[in-house]
Formats: sequence, C-alpha cells, structure tokens
Amino acid sequence: MKSYTVYLLRHGLTKGNLNAQYIGHTDYPLSTFGIEQLKEIKKEHPYPEVDAVFVSPLKRAMESADIMGIAILFIKLVTFKCVNKAIITP
Repeated sequence: MKSYTVYLLRHGLTKGNLNAQYIGHTDYPLSTFGIEQLKEIKKEHPYPEVDAVFVSPLKRAMESADIMGIAILFIKLVTFKCVNKAIITP
C-alpha cells in the first residue's frame, strides 16, 4: 500500500488577526509583521520538498505558501471555505 505524508501550514498573520478580528473568508493579505514572521520561520524550519501544494485561493494563503518557498505546483481549492469545525466520521 502506498502512503503519503501530509504537511499543514497555516497562513501568516493579517491586520485582521493582529486586531483580534474574526475575518473568516474575507480576502485579507498578509500584514508586514506576518510576512516577516514567515521569513523568520522559514530560516529556522525550512519547508520540506513537496510534489504539490493544495491551497485556498485567499491572498494570505497564497502569499504564505509563496514565502515559504513551496510554490512548486499550486492546486487552488476554489471551493474551499473557512471551516469553523470539522466532523470526521469513519
């Protein structure tokens, strides 16, 4: 059986995050602080090489993946919406 490794990366901070706002699906870009924070994280924890990146079409997600250097093959999840809770069933 073939197995896969899945890495998850949350986007960097936006102005809405810094103002303690719930921004949901609002298309905020990364803040200057969020950009710098991701660059620092990348220096200390380089993202492993991957074959594809599944990413939300929101600016903050696309920018985060680009900064982390994982833009090998972007597969935009155009129907992806903010999920506030997940229900996992067998």
